[in-house]
Amino acid sequence: MKKFLALVTLVCMVLTASVAFAAFPSKTAQDLTAAETGMPVNGVVPEAGFAIFVTDPTEPIEAEIAAMADHVATDVIATYYDEETQAKLAELVADPAALVAYELVPVACSGYKAEYGDVPAKFVFATAFEEGAELTVAVKTDVWSVQKCVVEEGKVEVLFTGAELTQMEAAPALMVVMSTPIA
Repeated sequence: MKKFLALVTLVCMVLTASVAFAAFPSKTAQDLTAAETGMPVNGVVPEAGFAIFVTDPTEPIEAEIAAMADHVATDVIATYYDEETQAKLAELVADPAALVAYELVPVACSGYKAEYGDVPAKFVFATAFEEGAELTVAVKTDVWSVQKCVVEEGKVEVLFTGAELTQMEAAPALMVVMSTPIA
């Protein structure tokens, strides 16, 4: 009986996550999102084995996505974030209320060392963002961080801080890629 209940619970969780992903206009399939780790900002050459990569969602990430889906069903994505993150969004974007979440991607890293400091990674997504388009990216480790990114040669470069990378080695982070509505 316990195995049956565990199976039913697992199926319900998968269906809930599928419905939550459907609440966003993202075309993301994790196997269609690619990451390319860059050189650390401070120029330290990382050892072999260091990488920032797309991974499978964990239960906390699935719960976060479900909460976001519930929120965007009645309000804009910008108001989902805490007050501090909303204030940062207002500094970065003229109209945060116009933002739409297009990509929700669990990301992690391996082989990170503190001496690497901040490290960029370039991502290619299933969503066809226009060349030169300005995007806003939010990353959730224990707190949300936001930054502005530009699409260059079909790639979006996201700068991960040392603190984020340290946490991403222990547990995946959720990266949310937002922009104004795409036609």
